[in-house]
Amino acid sequence: MRYSNECQSRGCKCHRGKAFRHGPYWYLTIHRGKGKQKLYLVPARKIRQVRAGRTAYDRLWSNLVHLSELNMLILKSEP
Repeated sequence: MRYSNECQSRGCKCHRGKAFRHGPYWYLTIHRGKGKQKLYLVPARKIRQVRAGRTAYDRLWSNLVHLSELNMLILKSEP
């Protein structure tokens, strides 16, 4: 999740300088491979839920990496 004082509307005056910025806005970034990403605006009332989901995702990913490492050790030890 990332924080911004600028909105994603390209024509908005907040992109012209600090004096025009408004917000804050929180965005969840989803990576779609090959350098592509999608930003989703997170409503203030859902920030806690999104953070909890991100923490769970990070923990899941870490466990999957660990499992892959264990599988590689098993494969290397077999004749």
